[in-house]
Amino acid sequence: MAWQVSTSYRNAAAELFESHVGTSPTITWFDGTMPALLATADAGTVIATTTLPSNWLAAASSGSCALATTPVSVVSTATGTIRYARLKSSGGTVHGQGLVTAVGNGGDLTLSPTNVISEIGQQVSLVTFNHGIGGAG
Repeated sequence: MAWQVSTSYRNAAAELFESHVGTSPTITWFDGTMPALLATADAGTVIATTTLPSNWLAAASSGSCALATTPVSVVSTATGTIRYARLKSSGGTVHGQGLVTAVGNGGDLTLSPTNVISEIGQQVSLVTFNHGIGGAG
């Protein structure tokens, strides 16, 4: 059996993520293959970059935080299929990454109506993003 922790601990840990990353982080959207490690350089073409607001995560519930405001508008600066995204502090440090799909296709982050960008300036919306802490007891 895995180590378990209380929900109050998981909520506190999830909310600490926002203060650790800092205010106004960016989500950078890429085509290509997601790097295996956060310390590995970005891979693929940057399709878009979105700056989140200062207070970007909602209060935690059941050990997970969602974005404080959704959807978040994403406007493309290149064409391609958005395959993964990286969350970076305003200083450029990578603090998270995940796979991206259209809504309903199982991505860590989901876009609507699609993750296929056919023209520069195309707008899509970030619909889901959750930061969760495991170990529910």
